[in-house]
Amino acid sequence: MSNDAHLDELGGELDRVLRTATMAVSQLGEHLARRVANQHQARAAQARQTFIDARDQARQLYLPLTYGTAADRATPAQLRQAWQAADAWAGRDPQAARAAAHLRDKLPNQNTPNTGTTSATGAMGSTQPVPVRGRSDGAVVSTDQAVALAQEHAPGYYTRHHEERREDNLQQLIADWSQWQQEGELPQRSVREEWARHVGRSEEATTARFTGGQAGYDAALEQIWNSAGSLSEQEALTLAAEHAPAYYTRHDPEVLAVDSDTAQVRADWEHWREHGQLPLRSRQEEWAAYVGRQEEFNPAQWDGDVERDAALQEVWDEGHDERGLLEMTDHLDRMDDAGMDSTPVVDSTLAADIEQFRLDAGTARATYTPLLDPAVFANADQGAAVTAWEQAAGWAGQDPAAQAAAEQLDQQFRTRWQTSPMEYLLDHLADQGANTTEDARAAHAAQTATAQRAEADELRATASELLDTEQAPDQHTAEQHSAGGHAEAEHDLHEAEQVDDDAGTAQETAPYDRTNESDMNAPGVTDEAREARQQSAAGFSRSTNDMLARHAHGKSSTSHGKPAKATIGHHAGTEHDLGR
Repeated sequence: MSNDAHLDELGGELDRVLRTATMAVSQLGEHLARRVANQHQARAAQARQTFIDARDQARQLYLPLTYGTAADRATPAQLRQAWQAADAWAGRDPQAARAAAHLRDKLPNQNTPNTGTTSATGAMGSTQPVPVRGRSDGAVVSTDQAVALAQEHAPGYYTRHHEERREDNLQQLIADWSQWQQEGELPQRSVREEWARHVGRSEEATTARFTGGQAGYDAALEQIWNSAGSLSEQEALTLAAEHAPAYYTRHDPEVLAVDSDTAQVRADWEHWREHGQLPLRSRQEEWAAYVGRQEEFNPAQWDGDVERDAALQEVWDEGHDERGLLEMTDHLDRMDDAGMDSTPVVDSTLAADIEQFRLDAGTARATYTPLLDPAVFANADQGAAVTAWEQAAGWAGQDPAAQAAAEQLDQQFRTRWQTSPMEYLLDHLADQGANTTEDARAAHAAQTATAQRAEADELRATASELLDTEQAPDQHTAEQHSAGGHAEAEHDLHEAEQVDDDAGTAQETAPYDRTNESDMNAPGVTDEAREARQQSAAGFSRSTNDMLARHAHGKSSTSHGKPAKATIGHHAGTEHDLGR
């Protein structure tokens, strides 16, 4: 691209940026206030998400034990953990309140072995030590130890340690709790047998043993165990109606009228009942439908799940803040419907956010207050002075003291640098626009140089092959190629040299370190460039490279050209920044 083309590009960019900057003069105060408000909204979104994440983590602990026979199948430790999680949220989540009441009734009311538990022999307060769970020494527990362990850790449906059953099941009782001691869990068959007995279906398993042997017996036990976790269509629809997030609609009559298959609804809510939340993919698919992008994720349009899942994840991430607001609003509505006071939840959820917002005001005050002292301001650079004014201006609409500070800082800035902080920022905007264009041009130049050097290397390789052919042992072949081949090789070498030169020219316009703009007398810096630097409140208001390109006469001058960049944030000497 020629210098003239670069100038046209830069000039157009500058015109656009300067027009935008002019319009921004009347809007900057509003922009600063809006930025503070946006920061506040971002923190509010984060506070909402923190609340929702903590709520959902608690739900994953207690919801799996809340429905069906799950609580009956849980160990005492699992019940206590679930109840504690639900109880902690009972005042803030209607689901937690219901779960806490349900689980409280399921908690075992029993003494621990060392506080009066009746042993296998009827003696009070067994003196035998209780084995440690997960021991690896292979030790077999005693009868008293097995009973004590069962009383402390057995799920409610396990009753082999009860006195009326103990004698008939003593050998299996000891084997069960010896394994628990060694491996940390009861034998699966024992768990299934006790559950089948609890639900009155032991005879089914016994019959299966007669017809199918041990394998048939185990299969029957497993079927009985798993049947407790399945949901009917109506049960799934009821759970969805009561607990679905606002964007989940698979259970809606309008949706079922189009697709009456409820298999996915049942699968979703069986997962919810077992894990305390809906499957991630189902949530993502429903969110995509909620935001109007359902057609994009028709499985028939995708080659596989990997790319589809990645695209769903992207849509899910994009909706993070919107979904958080939707879920929080839905949560508060459910609290109101349950007759719960949602005010404490709102206050506690946003308390940290509000406090942080106040801290922002305090931080702003700490930033601009020191520079109200003329002595401190006299030693500050332009970047620090503009930052102080910006902070004060951002709070001026809400704090009279901040408004007074902004006015004082504006006057101090004008007195010292003969320009306003607003004009300084506008110059900075112009610099950013010009430098953005220059960066794009320079990056393109670097790519061009790389491509040209690759082309030169290819030309040299071709020339080398031609010259090697001329030196071939076959006399006839050498004579045949010597005339035209030598000329072609020379042409390629000459062209390679020219392409190398072009690459060097392009490379000279590539980016370089712009932080040192002090040498205003460097080769190629024109009077016009110096004048522009001196007239700009922020240093150069236009690209120095633009100035140099207008007056450059060959590579010797362009190689020294350094595009301008506003010195805000560089913290260099202020008087020097103005070129004075």
